[in-house]
Formats: sequence, structure tokens, C-alpha cells
Amino acid sequence: MIKKSLLILSLSLMLPFANATIMANVDHADLELGQSLTLSITLPNSGDMPDLAPLKANFNIYGTSSSSQISIINGQRSSQATFDITLMPKNAGKQFIPALKVGNDTTAQIAINVSKNSASNQTNALAKNNLLAELIPTKTSSYVGVPIVLRLKIYVGVTVNNLSMDNFNLPNAKIQPQGKAIQYQDTHNGRNYQVVEQKYLLTPNSVGTLSVPALQIRGEIPRNANRGNGFFAMLDQQPFVLTTKPVDLTIKPIPNAMNPSNWLPASQLKLSEDWQPKATTIRVGEALTRNITLETDGVPASSLPELQFSNPKGINAYPEKYNSSDTVANNKLHASKTFKIVYVATQAGKVEFPATNVKWWDIDNNKLQQVTLPATNFEVLPEHGNANNSISPTPSSAPQKNSSTPNETAPTSKWFYISMAIAAAWIITMAGIYLLWRSRSKPKTSKQKFATDQLTTLEPRTEKECFKALLNACQQQNLSTTNQYLIRWAAFHWQTKVYSVADIKDLQANPNLNQLLDQFTQALYRGEEFNQFQALADELTHFTKQKAQKTTKTILEDFYPH
Repeated sequence: MIKKSLLILSLSLMLPFANATIMANVDHADLELGQSLTLSITLPNSGDMPDLAPLKANFNIYGTSSSSQISIINGQRSSQATFDITLMPKNAGKQFIPALKVGNDTTAQIAINVSKNSASNQTNALAKNNLLAELIPTKTSSYVGVPIVLRLKIYVGVTVNNLSMDNFNLPNAKIQPQGKAIQYQDTHNGRNYQVVEQKYLLTPNSVGTLSVPALQIRGEIPRNANRGNGFFAMLDQQPFVLTTKPVDLTIKPIPNAMNPSNWLPASQLKLSEDWQPKATTIRVGEALTRNITLETDGVPASSLPELQFSNPKGINAYPEKYNSSDTVANNKLHASKTFKIVYVATQAGKVEFPATNVKWWDIDNNKLQQVTLPATNFEVLPEHGNANNSISPTPSSAPQKNSSTPNETAPTSKWFYISMAIAAAWIITMAGIYLLWRSRSKPKTSKQKFATDQLTTLEPRTEKECFKALLNACQQQNLSTTNQYLIRWAAFHWQTKVYSVADIKDLQANPNLNQLLDQFTQALYRGEEFNQFQALADELTHFTKQKAQKTTKTILEDFYPH
């Protein structure tokens, strides 16, 4: 019993040593506050990474690097990885680098001594006099959803290496860098500095006080400024930490005068449009392109609404995906959003596109504003050579010729008719000679090639041929070709003019087919994905079969009346 107890005790004492199998050491254990040290962890035959989280309590981590070595001795393969972590103590006095977990193993705790003396003070004074950092907001008060431009300026009066910054920690706001950092010369407290400036766009998403915490900028400077920029100065680098002051911002709620669903704050807002062609008269079937641009200052393009535009009867609309952009100039955010709509007239007459109104909140004057696009009118004429779609003609005031009045210019001589007959015979003869010459000069082609050319050049002439081509386009998953044959087949099927897929929806009431046509239109004009080609082909086949059965039933009922 005693032996068993001793065995258990010895095993329990060995457990800590069994876990501490990972070798760890530092390059120097005595250092000054403001100096850095390197912690090296050696991992034999292990692919695990050390957990560095416990270090952050008492140390700043400035960088990590790793190296590996593989050796084969007497056919036995072994590997070794080394991790180097650069640390800077946060406090003076006796410190401990805590035990770090690496997979199932643990490193040993390491004691270091951090002193505070004149050399460290000189280095800190060097960094303090040569480096400055400040975070400047363009305004300290804003509305929820209205961005604020932040300017981070770092003043550099000495050579700096490995400059880096902590990430913003703002759970109640979205922050994005705007463009690349710029560099320029500036004067601060009577001294010239090289300034590195980065702009950020901070968009608050909650009401109240928004506190931007102090940012820490890290880097390295020469420990001794008298060494210049030589080789030894590069080796003797001293890490530094710059800290900005916290910034408090006041975020106001949406005013009661505004509907939250239509909340559009801005410094100014401009709404404009452009029509192509610019003529006020178009014809049935012609395309009319409308570009509407919404421009504003103070908010990003993502905050601008997706405007809805009404179109008059007899006009099909094909909206495309909008284009948007954001730019920052003179510390102000400028955003724009452009909507493009293609209209196709389906019937003649006068059409009016109604006015468009956009309400917005003027954040500079704290009041509700409205911008308006006036109504636009067009005259739609019938197609060339087709008067079926035309509106009633306006009575003309011009006098009409009397049909009973003899034509005084008509030739009455019989020689006129003889000469016309001779000219016609000559034209027919020359045309025959040309066709005969062309047929003999053409290279002969095989029947197989002629058949292939026929298939690629001849367009479908019947509804059956067109529907077959439509199903083939669906099988090939070709969006443009499917649209072409879909419109052509519909014109055959309903014996009417069809200008777009939207017209097909008006010609029948099949909900499944209409849903597929809506998805098809979105893909065609908004660039969205359409993967329902087979479903569209099946629904169209089912639709045509139902229509054929219904037509046959109607004919039989008429033939055999009850």
C-alpha cells in the first residue's frame, strides 16, 4: 500500500515536468523600460503554434517570425521549428514571461528584470520630441448614418522603421480608410516635420456619445540619433509607441419630420437626368435611354435610396443595375448614384413620364428639403410603313386634289409605251446574263455544307420552327439568344407585335411562367444570375400543350354541340 502511494505521488510530481517539454528562452533578461527583448520558442517535431494571448497583459507584441530545420540522420527524419517574438514590457520591476501553451505542451515561465534609468529616459525623450500623432475629426456632432471624416496625422522628425497601428475598436460604428496615406511637410510648434496622413470615414449606427478610443502607433527609431542612417544604426533600433488622445462624438437621432424608411441626410443634394436621343419624338419599337443621377455631399453612396420611377402606359421599361461612387475631397465626402433605364414604346400616341420627387434632410440647416425632376413628354409615332398603331390623324388644312381631274402630265403618245417595253426587256435580259455568270463562277459546294449553311443562316419562318429554336437556346443556356427567340415565338403564337418579355406577361396569366419571365428579365437587364433555363423550357412546353388541348376541345364542342 505504501509503495503504491509513493508511486502515485511521484507520478503527480512528474506531471508538470511532462507538460513543460517546449524549450523557451530570451536573448536578455535584464533590460530597461522602453527596450525590447526577443522570446524564442523551439518546437521539435511539432506543427502546433504557441498561444501568445497571455503575453498581452504585461507586454506589447511588436512582431513574430519563424524558421524551420529538417535533418535526416541514419534514415531517421526529424524537424525543428523556432518562433521568435519581439516583446516590450509595459511596466518596470521584476516581470515574468508566463508559461505559454503549445498544443498539449507548455513552456516554462521566465523571469526578467526591467529597470528604469537615464538611458531609457533619453530614448523616450528622443521619441517624444521627434514623433507626434493626433486624430482629428472634421466635426464633433452628426446624425446617425451620417459619416464623419477622421484624419490621423503622424508627425515624424527622425528616421522611422516598421510603422504600424492598432485596428479601430468601434462596435457602434463602421470605419473605412479612404484612399492611400499621403505624405507632406508641415510645421508644428515651430518645427518642420514629415507628416503621414490617413483619412478614415466613420459612419455611426447608434444614437448617443460615440467614443473613439486612443490609437497606438508602433515603430522603431535609432537608439542613438548621432549614428545617422548607417549600417550600425539600422541594427541598433529602439521600439516606440505613440498614443493619440480619445475622441468623443455626439450622434443625434433621426428628426421627427423624417420617415426613418426614407431617411436621406446630406449637406446638399442634386438630381439630374439625361435622355438619349434628345428628340421629343420617337417611333414605336425604338429604344429611349434615360440616365438619372443623384449626387450628394455628406453621406456614402450606399446610403442613397434606390429610386423608383413610374412609366406611362404603352411603354415597356428595362432598368439596368445602378452605378455608384464615393470620393473624399477637401475633407468632404461626395457620393453619386446613376440609374439607367431603357424604354421601348409599344403604341403610338402622346406619353408623359411623371415628375420624380426626392425628400432629404439638410444637415447644415436642420430642415426638410425636396428636389424634383419635372415631367417629360414624348410624341410616339407609328413604325415606318405601318399605320396600324398610329393615333387618329390630325385634319390637314392643305387642299386635296380632285381625283376626277385628268392628269395633265401623263404621256399620251403610243411611242412612250413602246420605249418603256423595250427598256424593260433589256433590263430583264441583262439580269439573266448576270445571274448565269454568277452561278458558273461560284465554287461548287457539297450538299452537306449547303445544308449546314442553311441551318445557320435561315431564320425560323413558322411558330413550330421558332419554338424549336427557343428550346435549343434554353438548352445552350444562352441568355441573349433565348430572349431573341422568346419574343419571336410569342409574336407567332399570339399573332401580334411583341417587343419584350414584359409583353408576354400581358398576353397570358400563367403564374409559374410569369415568375420565370420576371427572373429572366432581371438577369437580362440587371446582370443577375439566371439558372432556370430548363424550367423555362418545360413551362413553355406545358403551356403550348395546354393551349393546343384547349383549342381542340373548343373546336370539338362547336362541332358536336350539346
